[in-house]
Formats: sequence, structure tokens, C-alpha cells
Amino acid sequence: MRTRISTLSMLTASALFAVGSGMAADRNAPQGPDSADKFVSMAAQDGLAEVQLGELAMRKSQNQQVRQFAQRMMEDHGKANDKLLGLAMQKNLIVEKRLNPENSRLLQKLSNLSGAQFDQEYAKDMVSDHKQAVSLFKRAEDLKDPELAQFAKSLLPTLEEHQKMADALNSSIRTASAEGDKSSPSKQ
Repeated sequence: MRTRISTLSMLTASALFAVGSGMAADRNAPQGPDSADKFVSMAAQDGLAEVQLGELAMRKSQNQQVRQFAQRMMEDHGKANDKLLGLAMQKNLIVEKRLNPENSRLLQKLSNLSGAQFDQEYAKDMVSDHKQAVSLFKRAEDLKDPELAQFAKSLLPTLEEHQKMADALNSSIRTASAEGDKSSPSKQ
């Protein structure tokens, strides 16, 4: 079934994180991969976070657009995580299982939200996350490791599509929120 994530994908996704300790990037800092292990670290962490945030959105959101987007993120990032894990294993790179502190804080923050507030924050985060991911993968096309460079090149169109989807979702959520504020009796 297309809407279900395979157990293997979920297990693989939960196995991804960062290579080594202290190498995870600040989600908002424009950094590039200057080595194969740094790229794997950053891409694995981002992929794991996307899957876990998607799972959270599936549990917390009542908005059908948010749920559809989250499902897509879980599927696409789960598949990408599988490929990246395979490459990391071939290259004998250690891949940790835990979210880095930055992503853990974001997951916790979103876990404490509900309703429209959750949807707004999730959509906003997806815009910034995918902007950073597109930037990371564009720079990774120039890696000296041909397999990782090809992985980045092959995934870039999907990430660019995700970025457009995130922008549209964020815009839709903001518009719905603004319209809700206008019709609220306390705002009239």
C-alpha cells in the first residue's frame, strides 16, 4: 500500500543520524559538506528528522494537507535514508541512531503543540528544512566521492519538489490562519 511505510524503511530511518559525535550541523546555518563523512552526517540527520517529524505530524495534525505532506516526507525521506545508509555501510562510515540535540529540541517543541499552532510551526519548519537540504545537496554534487555526489544529484530534484510543496503548504496554512483570525469574534 502506497500510504504505508515498510517496517524496514522505518527501522532504517530510525538507524540514521550523524557520523561521529559533534558533526551535526546547525539546521539554520548555511554550511556545506567539505567531506564525504560530513555530507553523510548532515544528510542522515536531516533525513531521520524528516521521518520523525512526519510521524509526529501524522499523529498531531487534523489538517489533511499537513497529513498528506507528512506522509510524502516519510515515504521519500525513508527511501533516501535507505540508499544513504547503504552507501555509508559500503564506505565503512558509522551512522548513529539518535537525533542531534537541535532536532531533538525541535521534535520536543512540536510535540508540545496542537491544532492550528502545530500545523503552522510544522509547515514553517518544513520550509526552512528543505531550503537547507536543497542547498546542502547542491553543494554535495561537487564531492570528490563519485557515489555520494551522484546520490546528491539524483535526490536533488525530489528535494526541490519538497521545497515547493513546503512553500505551498506554509502559504496555505498561513492564509487559513489569517482567515480564521478575521472571522473570530474576538478579532472583530
